Amino acid sequence: MSKESLKLAILEYEKDLETDKNNQWVKNVLKGLKKCEQDLDKLDQYKQLEKEIGIDLITLFKALRDGIFINEDGSVYKDCIKSIEHWSDGWGFISNDDYIEVLFKDYGISWALTEEEFYKNIK
Repeated sequence: MSKESLKLAILEYEKDLETDKNNQWVKNVLKGLKKCEQDLDKLDQYKQLEKEIGIDLITLFKALRDGIFINEDGSVYKDCIKSIEHWSDGWGFISNDDYIEVLFKDYGISWALTEEEFYKNIK
């Protein structure tokens, strides 16, 4: 459902509620639609943040939880994220072991969640 169609549905149910103020079913539907609208607003905020930092949040949290693989000059090794940083060319992280600066947008090139992802990109 698009945000516009959701807003139209809310307006229609609000009109219905004006004619029958005690209709509990309409009240419940309206409450659910407004909750959906709030959720869509929050989702838009997440999408904007992902666009700004250059990585989707699920991948970021998996990397923080499970660690990452670094590809440095063809050598792939397991590491973890020490800190998240912002540089002039974008958001990224510093690896724990070698203190390498890696941009989030370089996912699949200089870092990945699994070692296999590097081999997929080589093909």
